[in-house]
Amino acid sequence: MDIERFIERRKQLGYSQIMLSKGICTQSTLSKFENGLQTPSLASLSKLCARLGFSIDDLNTADPS
Repeated sequence: MDIERFIERRKQLGYSQIMLSKGICTQSTLSKFENGLQTPSLASLSKLCARLGFSIDDLNTADPS
């Protein structure tokens, strides 16, 4: 899973961890995910990715550019 791609997209869109996680999971859970310490539930990860405009599969595929 390409966590760096996730982080890059979050920053490109101007989301803080608090903003992105609001209503989905805690900021702590998101921080642990971005630091490779924990993976959020599939439902939460799916919602986080959707908020960033991509799917979980996009984190598992090669960068199309």
